Amino acid sequence: NVATNAGGLRLLRYGSLRGTILGLEVVTAEGKILDLMRALRKDNTGYDLKQLFIGSEGTLGIVTKAALLRVSSFNEVIRLLSVAKASLGEALSAFEYFDGQCVKCLQMNGFNDLLKNLPPGRRSEEQDYYALVEVNGNNAHNIELKIHNFVEEAESHGGVPVEGMLSHDIQQEKDLWKIRENIPVALNREGVLHKYDVSLPVSAMDDLVRHVRREFHRREETPIHKELDTEIYEYTKDMRGSIAGEHGLGTLKRDKIFYSKPALAVDYMKQMKNLFDPHGILNPGKVLPDTIPPESQLP
Repeated sequence: NVATNAGGLRLLRYGSLRGTILGLEVVTAEGKILDLMRALRKDNTGYDLKQLFIGSEGTLGIVTKAALLRVSSFNEVIRLLSVAKASLGEALSAFEYFDGQCVKCLQMNGFNDLLKNLPPGRRSEEQDYYALVEVNGNNAHNIELKIHNFVEEAESHGGVPVEGMLSHDIQQEKDLWKIRENIPVALNREGVLHKYDVSLPVSAMDDLVRHVRREFHRREETPIHKELDTEIYEYTKDMRGSIAGEHGLGTLKRDKIFYSKPALAVDYMKQMKNLFDPHGILNPGKVLPDTIPPESQLP
């Protein structure tokens, strides 16, 4: 089934195998074991080699409603996500979270007008977490009922005390997304911004954020971004995550690819690159490292 990208009887609901298989382990013709087991959908560290072994498929939807909820801890964000998956099902199209420190940064950098769309509550308290939940469908009334049922389910059975608000038109929905979209803008106004693009299991993300904050404050008198790079990438590797979940490796992170890909996988990528671009004229110096270091020097 994997080799033929079989869809089965429930293709229309669940899509093909390409969209549901997150990782593979492959034995090559040379008898080598190629480990492509990454339990993440967001991983842009070079070529997705597992797609050479399976087919492709995809679907689109229409966004009609969005809800923004506030909870009091990251563990409640995780529980909220579980309830959202269970109660909203295929209607769930996006789930993003941000914390109270992000809201405080927005307040301090000229985005107070956007914050009127937040649920009532502490707003800038560090222990606040906000979940932006988006659903899609072609029946607005049914979608609104699903969202109300989701909030009730979160509070009654999920054990998540939430303060929420629901968008009722396209403009209000856009305003909710603007809160999330302007967090990087507000952070840029704070000073020099050093960004990361890691992809991790949701349950591990808050732990990484808290760890980085502690390390940053502990070493704030010294140039630490390279040290933090190593710590963050090591943590990501240990969690079998990706160091480039969204924006790729480019030139700056191509030598860091080994935090997310085994040397054998990188070797096959380089062979594929040579096959399709033997003269190296297509976007040279991007994605792949010039050489593969010996195993003793790999992260």
